[in-house]
Amino acid sequence: VFAILQLGTPVTSTSFPDNRLFLLLYPVLVLLGGIGAYGIATRAMRPVRRVTQAAQQIALGDLQQRVPVPISRDDVHTLALTFNEMAAKLDAAFAQQRRFVADASHELRTPVAVIRSMTDVALAGVPSAEDYQTTLREVNAEAERLGRLINTLLGLARVDDGRQPQDHEIVRLDLLVTDLADSVAPLAHEHGLTLALVRNDPAQITGDTAQIIQILMSLTENAINYTASGGHINLSVAVEGAAAKVHVSDTGMGIDPKDLPHIFERFYRADPARSRVAGGNGLGLALAREFALAHGGDITVLSRVSQGSTFTVTLPLLREQVTGKMAP
Repeated sequence: VFAILQLGTPVTSTSFPDNRLFLLLYPVLVLLGGIGAYGIATRAMRPVRRVTQAAQQIALGDLQQRVPVPISRDDVHTLALTFNEMAAKLDAAFAQQRRFVADASHELRTPVAVIRSMTDVALAGVPSAEDYQTTLREVNAEAERLGRLINTLLGLARVDDGRQPQDHEIVRLDLLVTDLADSVAPLAHEHGLTLALVRNDPAQITGDTAQIIQILMSLTENAINYTASGGHINLSVAVEGAAAKVHVSDTGMGIDPKDLPHIFERFYRADPARSRVAGGNGLGLALAREFALAHGGDITVLSRVSQGSTFTVTLPLLREQVTGKMAP
């Protein structure tokens, strides 16, 4: 061993005070950092707390609750927009449900009140056999109306719950419309109307026959009920591309433009007084469109006041007919 080299830092008297100062300031710096972090976190979580509080108020039944939308385009901004959209849809859904319950109660109460009134009158005096028959016929008519209303309400409830059964079978739409025209022609004649099948293209679709019949009956009865005596109703089946279209046209009073966007809403009546006289309840068109949508189709309407209306049911054709292989 020739030599030993030792390296080191001289310890001076000033290093210890610096270390002591650092050790004294460190807790203060940590505390200040924690306070700052807490403030930032609190500020960042404030919109989330607002969403939580609004959700709690909605759970208590206050569906008018909304949260402020931050200006910054970040995740909190998206959360606030999504929450407000959800709250608005919930509010609209519950409002629609309340209206539905109120309207259904009213519609159910009306025939019951009529039946009770007629039976009270019959029981109050000493009616003849003819009076009894008249009362029983009127009671029977109101009972039928009540039964139709209940069946329609049940149908809508099944559609809403996704429980509406469907039999998927091949349906000759043109033959169905032919049978419909033959069956409702006497009813149209009783109202002083002429009903004609002006076009009937061969058309095959897949669907539930009972539901398709209900769609067509609802539209045809609607045309008969709201067309004055001396008017005309035309039915037609047209194949256009991959779709079959059934047109139900009338020369009735037509529909006001302000009412057109609402005619498929449940219990909506463009003319309440006229609908009650015709026996309508504002559910037929709503259920008909639900059935059409369930078949992959739709119902549209064109109308002019004092000139009439045309309802069009569009349904997808059977694939074999589109490809030119329609069964006989």
